[in-house]
Amino acid sequence: MVVNCIAVLSSNFFERLPGTPFEDGSGQQYVSFSYSENKSAVGVTYIVERSTDLKTWGPIDLSSASVNRLDRDSFTEVTIFIPASGVNGFFRVRIE
Repeated sequence: MVVNCIAVLSSNFFERLPGTPFEDGSGQQYVSFSYSENKSAVGVTYIVERSTDLKTWGPIDLSSASVNRLDRDSFTEVTIFIPASGVNGFFRVRIE
């Protein structure tokens, strides 16, 4: 199953779409998006992927990202803040 999140990183769409990069106090720009994880789902893996053409997808390295998790009873709300590197792209969450 693939859950496509609306997180588009493109200078042409910054002011119109969700996922618009924002700047922190140090000048670093980030793009963020959220998804929910079902706590009762066992053996499920959530993989954040990026594409530049919506055809070819690959996992992204989250070592430089900030991941916030919020307990919401039966599910966990996950928000990921990814440094905006100036490269256009799309993000999604693939569930295995």
